[in-house]
Amino acid sequence: MPTPSLHASFIQSRLPGWIKHLAAPDIEALNRARDPVQRFQATYPEAFAAASPLLRQALIDSGVRRQASSQALATVLKDLKGITEFAEPLLVEALRKRFGVAPDVNGTALFHMRAPNRLEQQSLLQAALRNFEADEPFDEVALQETSALAPAGSLEQILYDESQRYPFAKVRYHVRDKLAIKPAEFADLCRQLDLGRQYQQHLSTVFSAPASTAQVRRQTIEANKDAWRVHAHTARMRSVISASAYAALLAIIDGMPTPRLDGAQVTYSQLNLLGSDVSDLVIIGSVSRKPLPGLDTLIDLFLPQAKLIKPLIGDSRIIVCIPGDPLDPIREYASLKAFATQLAIKLRSPGYQRFFAGRLPLDEAQTFLRRLKSQLKTNRWNPNPVPPGPNYNPAAFASGMYEEVWSDDVDLHAKEAFIETDVFAHLYDKHLERVTSNARLLAVPTAQVDHDAWRNRLKHWAE
Repeated sequence: MPTPSLHASFIQSRLPGWIKHLAAPDIEALNRARDPVQRFQATYPEAFAAASPLLRQALIDSGVRRQASSQALATVLKDLKGITEFAEPLLVEALRKRFGVAPDVNGTALFHMRAPNRLEQQSLLQAALRNFEADEPFDEVALQETSALAPAGSLEQILYDESQRYPFAKVRYHVRDKLAIKPAEFADLCRQLDLGRQYQQHLSTVFSAPASTAQVRRQTIEANKDAWRVHAHTARMRSVISASAYAALLAIIDGMPTPRLDGAQVTYSQLNLLGSDVSDLVIIGSVSRKPLPGLDTLIDLFLPQAKLIKPLIGDSRIIVCIPGDPLDPIREYASLKAFATQLAIKLRSPGYQRFFAGRLPLDEAQTFLRRLKSQLKTNRWNPNPVPPGPNYNPAAFASGMYEEVWSDDVDLHAKEAFIETDVFAHLYDKHLERVTSNARLLAVPTAQVDHDAWRNRLKHWAE
């Protein structure tokens, strides 16, 4: 293990508290966003060198502009706190007031035993954010142990002597160094503290206060436009967008009244893939791609055979914008189908899956990934296979075998929703909606817990 730098403790003291909760992919995303112009020059030196002096200067200027607008946005949002940064001191203070002690809420765990042998373990901070039902049971016994609060790592599994072992298992649980705080008392404190409700109020104060809401909205949109401008320049340098698409993008970013593509006014849409709305992803295309109101109904009524060609109607070239995308923040495609095909290939990468899942509603990400992974690979017959290894009999594979390969026929069930308002205003509204919705899932208000419990009871009675 390398020796820590002499400055390590000082640097750690200067880092914001939320840094410790980031995973490696989150830190990598922060690095990408810190200076995209410099990163582009390092990643694509040939493309930068081959660009015209005018385009190179435009990229450099856009980077300076983006940096300024990002710093201005950070100033406007200086009071915004992440969930853990917001909740941790409130929970510590509440524990001190109620019980006279302030345990480490990250290093102390709630060991929640559920009969006959199921255990749920999470830190006090995680448990407080998840919250509890009013009648949450803590008196169940799992392998001869009951629920308790104790330092993380305090759970022991003690082996039974063969002659005296417990009928259901060869081990029993034992929690060492239990806190005097009873789990039911901790749950009651969490319900009254209601970190989820308080965090929703915090978000409302930052984003919706009458004195600042217009400024936050305006500065966020400005920062988003400047990020798009950088991506447009780099996409043009990489030749992943044409000159006409590049011109249309700049017209959109600069707020021109009627940006055009392929001789027609542009239109914007967002996607639903595998049943989930993808936020931040925007498709730009000619207005001819947008179906006329009622057209689908007329086709179904009078030209039922046309259902086979409806998916191809208006499927002309598009520009896809996914800010933050590690591969293609902006890229041009011949059609929506061409984009979906390339996206399916990108989604073979676990790293890209993590990135893309971050653009989905938090409670839908796992379902999306499960549906995706069920399609990514298929079994294909190989008449001339290479035997798997020395432990296998080559003769067993002489006539061929099925091999698991990447599927070329992934169906993402892409559905477009066309945007009827200003595209950047729409993106801001959708982003804020996702922030508050995801926060409600990560820090659950007590009222939401009670409402969900009530609905579950109704469902149980109905069945």
